[in-house]
Amino acid sequence: MSAITDSTTLKALCESCGESECGEFCESHQDNYCKGCPVQKSFQRLSDYEDSGLYPEQVKNLSNLRPKVIVFAQAMEKKLKENEHKGGWKECTTNYLVDKLFEELHEFHRAVFRDDKTLILSEGADVANIVMMLTDIYKTLITGCDSE
Repeated sequence: MSAITDSTTLKALCESCGESECGEFCESHQDNYCKGCPVQKSFQRLSDYEDSGLYPEQVKNLSNLRPKVIVFAQAMEKKLKENEHKGGWKECTTNYLVDKLFEELHEFHRAVFRDDKTLILSEGADVANIVMMLTDIYKTLITGCDSE
């Protein structure tokens, strides 16, 4: 993981431009280990971007996503991470995943019936993940990288 968070590195970067205001600006944030420093935030965002492995065009495309799609995709990713210990879906058969889909749909239906909003999002993400896995197995998801 990339990170430019220590105050010494940030101070050196700020002062490297040669402008005295930059050094003074950095001094005002350095005592607090650069917390709240907009320069530190910018470098952290750059570091996060580098760690994402995305190309600029992919980032631009993400900015066009609807907020609710982003929230739902984040719920999907959370569920995938929670289940990483199971080993992925490459070796799963279609029959297994379809059976799992019906099981997850039943759980989703139960959450809706109970009007449990947290569980609705969680079970909805499970359903969507199974559909994504099936779609991936049939090679219809083209992302430029391998599955899982």
